[in-house]
Amino acid sequence: IDELVKRGNLENSKLAFADIMLYSFLECSLNAPKIMSSFELNLKPGTRDHKSRGIFLLPKGTIGPTNQIVFGTSEVKESLKEAIDSVIYQAKIIKENLHDERKLIDQNILSWIMPLDNVKYLKSVIIPSENETKVEDSFGIFISYKADKIENNELSNDKYLIEIEKKMNDDILSVYSYIQEKI
Repeated sequence: IDELVKRGNLENSKLAFADIMLYSFLECSLNAPKIMSSFELNLKPGTRDHKSRGIFLLPKGTIGPTNQIVFGTSEVKESLKEAIDSVIYQAKIIKENLHDERKLIDQNILSWIMPLDNVKYLKSVIIPSENETKVEDSFGIFISYKADKIENNELSNDKYLIEIEKKMNDDILSVYSYIQEKI
């Protein structure tokens, strides 16, 4: 958010919102520290051709038995299906360019972003020794879409939150098989 405010360029605020939400979800909900955000990737020399909207480290034991480098993708669209199509397409492009995306995690680039001690630790996690568990690549996806209006404008905030959560659950369940097919 600081980087966004510093640049003062809100021409694509939907994308900035999606990137901030991706960052918040991965860092705050999954405890996957950011290696580089989309803002940092856009500002640093040598990172202009990136496909990821952020790169994160998901430590082993959080979800699975291995450390995971998470390549993020995010999108804000009018419909849920449109958002799903967009992030799946972005993930496919990232996967096709994974070799180049991994090159973004480079000591020179990392040293511009974080202190050298952190870089050494991160490199020890990313490049494990023979005794360590290997690192896997994964994808972090954040989507936002416009939900249909919930009727009855007289709902309290608490009841509205319950109704919107029910609506999102219904929306997600309605596209569940579509998501499986896309993956």
